[in-house]
Amino acid sequence: MYFLNPARPECRNWIVNLYKILVENYDIDGIQLDYVRYPQKTSSVDWGYDEYTINKFIEEKGFDPTNAAEGSYEAQAFVAFKQQQVTKFVKACATELKAINPDLILSLSVSPYYSKGVSNFMQSAELWMDEGYGDLLVAMSYSEGMSSLTNSSIAVACDSPANTVMGVSTINDFTLESVQNQVNTILEAGAGVSFFEYETFYSKGYAGSLENTALKDTQFNIDVDTYKTDVERDDVIDVDEPVNVGEIILYVVLAVAVLAIIGEVI
Repeated sequence: MYFLNPARPECRNWIVNLYKILVENYDIDGIQLDYVRYPQKTSSVDWGYDEYTINKFIEEKGFDPTNAAEGSYEAQAFVAFKQQQVTKFVKACATELKAINPDLILSLSVSPYYSKGVSNFMQSAELWMDEGYGDLLVAMSYSEGMSSLTNSSIAVACDSPANTVMGVSTINDFTLESVQNQVNTILEAGAGVSFFEYETFYSKGYAGSLENTALKDTQFNIDVDTYKTDVERDDVIDVDEPVNVGEIILYVVLAVAVLAIIGEVI
């Protein structure tokens, strides 16, 4: 498995430039930065130990972190260095995209456990919000234990639940009652709610249930009829302008790139 390396300016710039094409040419409300992190470290694999990153770190810090002991100063310095690389990308997105559209909403998918997000995924979520790089934190809180996660996320999001969106899983076969309870807990805390993911949100009946219960008095836009049309249609959609195949390929590449903002495997 390979990923784009956030320590390389050319990787960061390439993806930012793809986003700029979208913002410059389409009337979009915002961009969601998903997978804006390093992959999680495992017992056998850590990330960011490619030759380029190590050499760049040595140039900056003066020592090689490759064989640093867990928890040592050298190891912690390398973790901080990788955090800085992800933050550079987030900052570039905020600076360059909002220069084009100051009203653009930039949301960031983050670990709901912020201490883990910093140490395991190199996500400096609190810093990003404090510096104004993001407008919303979207916590990937896809378990049933929502209350403590909601409180944890809100505490970090600049003390404002309005800056926090809690994720609810619709792919884990939770009961409708469980999902309703999760949504109620989130909304009562003053946070926003998102669902992962689109297809199962509708196909498993959550949308229809929530439309008349937990989300009844909210501005959450649920359109079951549109979803059915989307998944059932097999006709060709007519367009007024000729389709630019190059643009289609570019945006497919963008979709892949969004999932790959990270360091290379060892």
